Amino acid sequence: GPTVKEMAHLAQAYGVFLCFGMLERDSDNVYDSAVLLNRQGDVVLVQRKVSEKPPFAKGKAIEPIAMDGYNVAILICGDL
Repeated sequence: GPTVKEMAHLAQAYGVFLCFGMLERDSDNVYDSAVLLNRQGDVVLVQRKVSEKPPFAKGKAIEPIAMDGYNVAILICGDL
């Protein structure tokens, strides 16, 4: 959507990894999500909050990814 596109532009313009929170909607649910972009502005990880309460839907397990030689995961608030 427009938020991810704008943040992708910033990640690419500044050559940085960028992680930000946002509300994400699919056809039936709303999630408290975090998005990780690489230096090129590509989405490399979307994490939906696992320990969520209504009205938000729960995400699935936290899955780390390999990125630039590091294992990276996103923890949102109470997911610690």
